[in-house]
Amino acid sequence: MEINESVSDKNLSFACPICESTSISTLSQSWKHFHDEKQFYYDENEWFCGCEKCGTVFRAPLLKYDDYRKYGEDYYNNVNPDESIEEHAVSHFESYQRYNYDSLRKYLNHKIPPTEAKRWLDVGSIGYATTFEEYDFTTIEPDQRIVNLGCRLFKKGILNNPLRKNPKIFSKTIDNFVTDQKFDGIVFHNSFYCLPFPFEGLLKASELLVPNGELVITISTYFCNASSTHTDGILARIEDLLPGETLWVFQNPHSLEYLCQRAGFCLVSAEEIEAYGHKTMMLFRFRKSTNIDLDFDLVERSKGLMSSKLDAFFGALETDTKDSLIEIDRPKCFLIGTLPILSDISRLTTADSIEGFVFYDTPRCTMTVNGVKVLGWDDFVDSLVKSPNCYDVAVLSYKFQDEIFGKLQGFFDSINSIFKPTRKSGMETLFIKFGNEHRYCKGLKFEKVK
Repeated sequence: MEINESVSDKNLSFACPICESTSISTLSQSWKHFHDEKQFYYDENEWFCGCEKCGTVFRAPLLKYDDYRKYGEDYYNNVNPDESIEEHAVSHFESYQRYNYDSLRKYLNHKIPPTEAKRWLDVGSIGYATTFEEYDFTTIEPDQRIVNLGCRLFKKGILNNPLRKNPKIFSKTIDNFVTDQKFDGIVFHNSFYCLPFPFEGLLKASELLVPNGELVITISTYFCNASSTHTDGILARIEDLLPGETLWVFQNPHSLEYLCQRAGFCLVSAEEIEAYGHKTMMLFRFRKSTNIDLDFDLVERSKGLMSSKLDAFFGALETDTKDSLIEIDRPKCFLIGTLPILSDISRLTTADSIEGFVFYDTPRCTMTVNGVKVLGWDDFVDSLVKSPNCYDVAVLSYKFQDEIFGKLQGFFDSINSIFKPTRKSGMETLFIKFGNEHRYCKGLKFEKVK
């Protein structure tokens, strides 16, 4: 649809952050707290949108902060409510960032050694790169609380330098960072997609770089051909594709190259490097240039790639779900879940071989729904007592797995085997309205827990 920019105030934008087109399509309402199914909610003021010109998916409206410190606060306030901001930052660093930065360091030493590019700016991290002794790193980070934490964590070894009492970690964003010196290289390490206005960030990066300076951008998303899920490397729910919190723009290799060309950078190379868990990162190396021939074909190629990526994603979810439902549609198997999931699977299979679908939160219930035999919890327990160790159980809920397993605790010895989905989710459904279509939002896969 065509969106008139007059509907936005001075701090909001609906234009594509890659090609600046104002012809966009709304895909789905955005969501928050995807990592906690109990805290999950839909954001009424924000949407996932797709650019009709280049295909880029982004959250809209894009929000421009008058005060960068508010951006930092909003970013870090999207954390586990059971942790403080500092506790979250430390656990995030130890579990994820340390490994990712060690992988980046290995790449830099191999491909861009300090003899070629010594002085670097690291955009958006806790400051671990300032400990890389072979390089001279400066880190900028939008939240002062995290800057203070980084200075405490990475102070060791730097006190021997009488000219520098603390690591070079500053509370700034790329847009408002000011320095008299130029950098040999700038790195956005899994932070570039957090910029709501990446073109402006690239223009500022160019100002901060020496001629022919290096620009390194790492991205860990499916759209950039990386493995984006650390648990098993599989996209098993739509939240694995679109987290919906700190990521603003979902670039692909073509859109990223086009955007960087617009800002005066030419692509040198792109390769996959290691990340934590089952994740990988695509590392894109660019170089500042004064002679760029803008390749407009990249826009159309970007659109085609995004379309094929989305179709492949939803197609894989459909295949996994149908295969898993065939696997559990067998005698001596109870499915335990909720009415929304029962309604969804009834659209996909008759499930006429199972012992029954059990409503975990209903004591007694004997009926047939869309051809599926439905029981209450007490009816299910009666079957276990009458014939112990005869039945398998598949938990078919995304939001209420903890409650179901709590009720199953006393009956584990009476159940032959138990399976559950590989993901939890705040969406207690297998389908979602995405654009103008109803698409699969889960790729149902089971893991055995007993």
